[in-house]
Amino acid sequence: MQNNRIESLLQDIETVLIGLRDDVVAGAGTTDVMYKADGSEQTDMDVRVEQTVFDFVKSRYPEVTFYGEETGYGLPLPELCCLLDPIDGTKSYVEGTDGYTAMAVLILNNVAVGSIIYRYTDGASFIAIKGSGATKNGEKISLQNTDLPRTIYCRERMIPFVQQLPELHGYTVEKGPTGAGHGFALVAEGAIAARINATHSVGGGGFIHDYAPGTLLVEEAGGSVVPFEDKPYAVDTFSFVACHPALSSTVSSVRTALASIEVDSLGKKI
Repeated sequence: MQNNRIESLLQDIETVLIGLRDDVVAGAGTTDVMYKADGSEQTDMDVRVEQTVFDFVKSRYPEVTFYGEETGYGLPLPELCCLLDPIDGTKSYVEGTDGYTAMAVLILNNVAVGSIIYRYTDGASFIAIKGSGATKNGEKISLQNTDLPRTIYCRERMIPFVQQLPELHGYTVEKGPTGAGHGFALVAEGAIAARINATHSVGGGGFIHDYAPGTLLVEEAGGSVVPFEDKPYAVDTFSFVACHPALSSTVSSVRTALASIEVDSLGKKI
């Protein structure tokens, strides 16, 4: 799939999300919540956004298989597919707090080649195309030669452990709003130094659509994605740090410690 075709798909998704934004925001903090079979939260708006996006793009891109969080998908993925999370950070959405976004990622041969994160609260749109960089509202963004922020987001259970790492002294470590896309966008635009992404439970607690859109965005904005394990990042890697490039070497030096913290913070022994 050529880059111009990838860009066109992402922009079409963006167009639909912009059109839905007012209704989505109006429902924040007032909508009823349901629970799916896996225990995750869902609202009527999740379903509506997913269906509206798919109604618009499926006929325009017949070569792409489309999957959504609300309708689900299995593994392995087909050669070319698009994964959509219509409202990432549903907890934030139900509570009416910042943190909810829409995310989509185009996967080709198990590699993320294009992604969008749309921040409903302020209408900011982040688009990344592999090898072509990243934009915010159509303007190029780059973390190169930018100041290193001093705030790191991570799971609440990990904060006391991460704060004890000498290499990260001088940083404020906090939970941040619920919503992976929101955190990744903040890293990409240079608002926070890093998002430490640990799974909900050891060996599980994540899906490709939760993280692949944001990791591509951060990388194409000039940031780094450092897995806890000493191996290259892949779309099915769920334990990693997405960070400012100036923090990359420091994160790499504590990756083993972070892997231990991920387990220890669950009250389990290595």
